[in-house]
Amino acid sequence: MNHTIRLESLVFVLMLELFLLTTSAIGQSIKISWTPNAEQDVAFYLIYRDTVPNPLQRIAVIGAQNTSYIDHAISAGTTYYYRISTKDRAQNESLFSEEVSIVMNKQVPITNRQTERKMLNFGLRPNYPNPFNAETDIIYSIDQPGHVKITIFDILGRQVQQLVNKFLEPGNYQIKWNGLDNKGNPAPSGTYLVYLYKDGSVKTMKINLLR
Repeated sequence: MNHTIRLESLVFVLMLELFLLTTSAIGQSIKISWTPNAEQDVAFYLIYRDTVPNPLQRIAVIGAQNTSYIDHAISAGTTYYYRISTKDRAQNESLFSEEVSIVMNKQVPITNRQTERKMLNFGLRPNYPNPFNAETDIIYSIDQPGHVKITIFDILGRQVQQLVNKFLEPGNYQIKWNGLDNKGNPAPSGTYLVYLYKDGSVKTMKINLLR
């Protein structure tokens, strides 16, 4: 399979015919894009990445309405390999797409990093899976550097678990909740509230735990 890499304004673009999956460098991040899957029951896209071919490390799960993902957890001078799969509403996962790769080997001006930050929106993305039994992935985005907290509350407003309490740079992040409370006890089935705090801003989301 032939592929090309071209350099345009300090941006590397790699395109292959597979899922029509593409990668491009945006500032100090990599954007992965793809054409939508034609199946009607697709619920999620699963993003896999590694520094060796045939990546098996899942870095994100995003809703089927998305056709791109920005990966901020990268380092200059490193080759990254990506591929994606889909999951339907019955939790069946498809085969992998073919992979794409990109080399991050350029220092990017600060003006590009500022543009990259403007593309981020502070907030929570739908967790996966939902409802969940053993654990669920909570995905969130930070648009400006600051102290971030993610806390789980029950429907009565009682704190169940604090997942994040630290300073973070702008980017997309993911953390798991294993359904345990602060004491390590299994939380009962029910609806829970995820609160994302940063510098006076708050975002919330409902998640459902089924035992």
